[in-house]
Amino acid sequence: MRTLSAAVVLAMSVTFCAQAQLAPLPASSVEDGICVQAPGANSGWANTPLANYRVAADNPFNTPMPGGTDAHGILWSSASPGRNGILENGGTYRTVFLGSAGALGSGVGYCYGASPFDPDAFTLADLSNPTPNLAGFGNHADVSVSVGDAQSFDFWFSTNYGTYTLFAPENGQADPTVQGSVLWTQTPLLIPTFIPALGQQALVETWIVSISEQNGTAPASEYRIAFQQFAMQGSPLVPIPEPTTYAWCAAALCGVIVLFRRRRLQS
Repeated sequence: MRTLSAAVVLAMSVTFCAQAQLAPLPASSVEDGICVQAPGANSGWANTPLANYRVAADNPFNTPMPGGTDAHGILWSSASPGRNGILENGGTYRTVFLGSAGALGSGVGYCYGASPFDPDAFTLADLSNPTPNLAGFGNHADVSVSVGDAQSFDFWFSTNYGTYTLFAPENGQADPTVQGSVLWTQTPLLIPTFIPALGQQALVETWIVSISEQNGTAPASEYRIAFQQFAMQGSPLVPIPEPTTYAWCAAALCGVIVLFRRRRLQS
């Protein structure tokens, strides 16, 4: 078996990084009609549990290992949140940036195809350019997705060592020498959010995703983003129960009916 020289190994690594990293970043989302907005009516997010997950030098929070529970009692795993409402009827994803201090990564955006390397990918924020700081805490972007695009639609996050897709991690590419992971909260935060369609605030289920990398023995780098889901008309989406949930509900209802009939017969 032939031994590769260090120069060849380095060249292969550089080539892989060039393929895995989105460089240059895709076109700005402004070209797709999507703009990152300031918190505005949602400036109160800074006083909600969402602030516990902000990316800032003075916030010591670290995401636990897969299957672990964080300091706030939230379980994390690689399973992304249910998206049945948008997959079946279309809707809007709201991306909420949680800060950018000491951030991992070069950019974050979305793609209508499965791969962020396809021409239909767009950049929401260039994290390597702090001016303007589009990724400041509470800044957000609303991306509406039709039923036809929903199945393959995804968000991406690019670093110096790879590009991660958030809903379908298998579509990302990363340097195999780097340990990278995409983890989601398994229980949503209920965050007061102003809903223009309702003209008032409502509690909206909000999920946090963590993208982290560890290169060798260096400390792991991490970035976090929050997501909310809305129907096409702008109202918050409530997750559709799984079929097993329906089965349990049906069984419970049958039990109530049987108990009611027995008591009626006894009386």
